[in-house]
Amino acid sequence: MKNAPDIMRQNCLVYMEGGHNKVANQVILDNMEYIKEKIRPMEKEFDWEGPLPMKFIYLPNVTTEYEDNIKYYVPTLNRYENIPQLPTNALATFLNISKIPPCFFRYECENYDEDGGETYPVFSVICFICDDVADGKAMLDDLFAKYAVFDKEQKEEDERQKALEEQMAFACNSLEDANDVTKASAIIDFDLEELIEKDNTPITADDTFDEETKKLIKEVKDKINKLRLNGVSEWIIQQLALPQDKLSRLVITKDFRIFLPDYNNMEIKMEPIVKSVFLLFLENEEGIPFKCLSDYRERLTTIYNKVKEYTNDGTRLSADRVWQTIYNLTNPLSNSINEKCTRIKEAFLSQFDEHLANYYYITGKRGEAKKITLPRKLIEIQCEL
Repeated sequence: MKNAPDIMRQNCLVYMEGGHNKVANQVILDNMEYIKEKIRPMEKEFDWEGPLPMKFIYLPNVTTEYEDNIKYYVPTLNRYENIPQLPTNALATFLNISKIPPCFFRYECENYDEDGGETYPVFSVICFICDDVADGKAMLDDLFAKYAVFDKEQKEEDERQKALEEQMAFACNSLEDANDVTKASAIIDFDLEELIEKDNTPITADDTFDEETKKLIKEVKDKINKLRLNGVSEWIIQQLALPQDKLSRLVITKDFRIFLPDYNNMEIKMEPIVKSVFLLFLENEEGIPFKCLSDYRERLTTIYNKVKEYTNDGTRLSADRVWQTIYNLTNPLSNSINEKCTRIKEAFLSQFDEHLANYYYITGKRGEAKKITLPRKLIEIQCEL
């Protein structure tokens, strides 16, 4: 099971089968809430995260639960078609186990392979053979009774192990002596190699980076791990991580509406003044430093008036009110431009993930020109500006 996907490497109970068993699947569907109730007490404690509740993974439900999330991260997927459900034997197919009967896998821990120099997951496996749907509840009770016995034995073993380690530390008189395998072995007639894990951690690439870079790497790892735990497939994660994201064309129609045709013709909606700021930066490929916005006061007023002609929101501003709004926007001492840029950013992020959206909203370092980085060849302006 070294190749088990990350979705199984958490505190979870996973149903798996080599081929579709109609009776077993019906039992699960009929007793889904009962299974979740029974596994609730199966809490395991992992050193790096503390106690974690048990989670039941039934593959067809994974697709349904995370369909909206997948479409948000990959907007090129057709929003009007359902993502095909995963078959119940998807894991068995992935692991190339064709003859395995219906069974429940439960993740127990990670073991270290000294020969291979890598960790691998350890699972407990209990087969689930049920010939009649009516017997399903009794079979599930038998299944959880077996887990209860297993957990009790494991708890007793853990307590014995802990007591032995405390005994060694006490006999050695100090923690330093207890961690010295040679010295402790001379004091206690026991093979401490089995109990004390030596620190043979290899130097990783992370060790060569500065603190800020390490922090960024950790954030990326945490987000990717969260995606995996949420059931997002490795294929989806690779599409997010590799530099091959497909950017959609951006079309400004004759009536000043904003569409992304390659993202299922998605429309991005903004208020007239926010849209006017977006269009101003869109037509200035080299960007605009915020301190120079006053130079664009007349141009922004022209764009705003044109946008308002095609906006039927029932509001009409006087010339003085329009001038005051534009003046505030182009005043370097005002925060108005930052607020409008935030609105533009939110308009895109409400529709799809930041790894793609950042090409469409206004970005730039402090003190430098702010710009929209979407390649010009993907921009089509049909309206008269």
